[in-house]
Amino acid sequence: MSIFRTIVAAVIAGAVALPAVAQTAAEVVPPQKILADGFKTLADLTTELDKRAANVAVTVDGTPITDGDISDEIKTYPASFGRMSMTAVYQIAMENLMRQRALALRARREGVDKDPAAMRRLAIGTDRILVAEYMRREITPKLTEPALRARYEKQYAGKPGPMEMRARVIAMPTREEAMEVLSKLRANPDFAAVAREFSRDASAPVGGDLGYVPIEAIDPALGAALFAMNPGEMTSNPVKGAQGWFLIRNEGARQQASPTYESVREQLRREMVAEEMAAIRAAIPAKITAEPGKTPSVETEKAK
Repeated sequence: MSIFRTIVAAVIAGAVALPAVAQTAAEVVPPQKILADGFKTLADLTTELDKRAANVAVTVDGTPITDGDISDEIKTYPASFGRMSMTAVYQIAMENLMRQRALALRARREGVDKDPAAMRRLAIGTDRILVAEYMRREITPKLTEPALRARYEKQYAGKPGPMEMRARVIAMPTREEAMEVLSKLRANPDFAAVAREFSRDASAPVGGDLGYVPIEAIDPALGAALFAMNPGEMTSNPVKGAQGWFLIRNEGARQQASPTYESVREQLRREMVAEEMAAIRAAIPAKITAEPGKTPSVETEKAK
């Protein structure tokens, strides 16, 4: 998705209702036409909606909800929404905004927007939205393909990929039961056969074989034990994992090749966004000055 969604996820702790964009003289496009255009991805849909941002999709008590509002709503949705039809996503976003607008109007009629606590939270929420938009404008121009490729060359190109171990496991609910299975292994060293007969893990039907795994892909305790062994070795005692007690056998090791640029591009982009956000925040002075009897204050750069 967009950088705005990435920044909003990092900056905004809660949702804040913003005023709808006023309609201009731009062409009014009925929602049915947008829904019939056959978009395949969330990015395609929001790109088109952004082009028609001033188009009023629906009104609630006379207040407009525009395609720009709907696009902003969709940009906050998780990537899993991309598996749905874009028509369904559009309708969900519209209905969510309609209900939110109706509730917001009710709240205003009842004077909630004049409540001091609500006004304070609205001000903080508005600041967060402005920060997210400022970050987007500052960072987006830096996320160029050359910058991402340069980062890839520095971090990955020509370097070996992560080490992986092929693991077999036998899982038991208690340490005592795991110790009993360990004694069976000492009498019958066929780990796969014992796993098929006794293991409570989902891998039991294939002899406990987990295949080749990097250390970060498995339970930390199991990973530490697996990567401390040489191929052909087995744990001498059960290892406590999050899902029970495990006996582990290292069946082999291999070094992954360097990842392709395409496979890590999104990760590189997220890293750049996080670093740029941290740099922007760090550049803002946070030194508090406090004179006796006066309210502490922070001085920032003035508008030029």
